[in-house]
Parts: sequence; structure tokens; C-alpha cells
Amino acid sequence: MLRLMKTAMAVCLAIAMSGNASAATVGFQGVTAAGSLGAFAAGTPVFFELTYTPVAMGGGLTATVTAATLTIQGFTPWTSLTGVNTISIVPNGGGNDNLTGSLNFNAAGGLGTTVASLSFTISGALDLGLNPDATEANINAIRSNNPVAGNFTFIGGGVPGFGIAPFAATAVPEPGSIALLSCLGLVFGRGALKRRKQARELAA
Repeated sequence: MLRLMKTAMAVCLAIAMSGNASAATVGFQGVTAAGSLGAFAAGTPVFFELTYTPVAMGGGLTATVTAATLTIQGFTPWTSLTGVNTISIVPNGGGNDNLTGSLNFNAAGGLGTTVASLSFTISGALDLGLNPDATEANINAIRSNNPVAGNFTFIGGGVPGFGIAPFAATAVPEPGSIALLSCLGLVFGRGALKRRKQARELAA
């Protein structure tokens, strides 16, 4: 049993490491704010997820976003990026450092828009110190348990009234973390079931 659990733990670790080897993913969900303009009423569900390439320590404050998905009110026409797309650490000179993101979607055919831009800021609750580079660890440290504020900007298209839609969101677990937690749950859950079965057999 111990050997089986060690093997399963090794598999779980491999799953976690394979998901973070060269890219990292962060996701956020929330709603549009009361001041939203255009087609989206306050409280409209929002979800966006982005994949980025973290920098190494000393590699700078900005990481490149390589893929992203934006969903509003069940519509997901925003999946193709265009131009420069980034996620960056913003040092506050000894204060609480921030995280910002800037995404540009090629949204032809998406609710009548031709381009959709998304920007967001997370006001962190800690100072990253002397090395606030855009590493995965630093980005996760700022995004954890901190609210996200930002806006979408819709440009062009045939739907009148589209403009800026402010939103508020919170971070959701990245897919790698979910897979790891699920795997660990299976490992330890199986062990608990085995112990219960043995206890019942001894009591009989």
C-alpha cells in the first residue's frame, strides 16, 4: 500500500510540474460593475483566463501573454489575440506591489465588435522586495486573495452602444492546481477507504 501511494504521489507531482514547465495559467471570474455602458447590465458574469510565459528571476517586470479567453454573459468570441499582450508587476517603491494586464483580442464577428481590449489591475497585499520580477511565484503571490478591477473596451462593429464595461473579479485556481488537488484527493481518499475496510474486518 505504501509503495502504491508513493507511486501515485510521484504521478501527481509529475502532473503539477508538467503544467508549469514553460507556461503558466491564471483565471479570473466576476461581474460587470454598476457603471457599465452599452449592452452589458451590472452583474453580467465575466470570466477570463490567460496563459503567459513567466520570466526567470532577474528577467524583468513583464511577462508575455501567449493565449487568452474572455467570456461575457456566456459569449466567448474573444479567443484570438492580436498585437502585444502582457502581464506585468508594478513595484510601489516599498509599498504593496501591483499586477497589471493588457490583452488585445481580434474579435471579428464577436457580438458585432471588431476589436476588444481588456485591461486589469490587482492591488497586491505585499511588497515583493528587491526582486519583483514577473516570475510565476511573484504573479501568484499578488493575485492570491486580492480583488481584480479593470475594463473592457469594444471598438467598431454593428452593435450600438458598446463602450467601456468596468468589471470586478477574483482569481480562480489554475488548471494545474486543480489537477494536482484532484490527484491528491484520489490518493488519500483511496488510503482512507482501505483503512476503513481493514477496521471493519478486524471488528467482525
